[in-house]
Amino acid sequence: MAMTKEEKRAYKAAYMREYRAQGRESLKVIQKRKEYNSKWRLKNKEKIKYYYKDYHNNKKDGYHRVYLLQDYNYVGVTNNIYYRFNTHKLKENRDCSNHRILYKTKDRSEALELEALLHDMGYEGKSKRYN
Repeated sequence: MAMTKEEKRAYKAAYMREYRAQGRESLKVIQKRKEYNSKWRLKNKEKIKYYYKDYHNNKKDGYHRVYLLQDYNYVGVTNNIYYRFNTHKLKENRDCSNHRILYKTKDRSEALELEALLHDMGYEGKSKRYN
């Protein structure tokens, strides 16, 4: 049997009340989760700090690399290539997929000298001149 217009309106209104109530409950759960996460982060601030510091330091292997981002004509030096490329991607919106490692050494001063030389040849980059 078909519903009348009034019955359809009443059914739709009841459905929408239930739908909104579920939405409010979901928002309450999300808000509680955010509060919990915020409190947890404050409570474990030092732990989080050391976790990220350890993660960052574990990516270092004792070598300094001179690298070239070919699409941007950019030369740089780093001892943590993963972190540096991630910084290029996030902060400077550069695509690092087309890169080359030009030189790898344990001596930072050697890497900085090569970087300065390449900058003098016309490559771009942010160099702290090695004296």
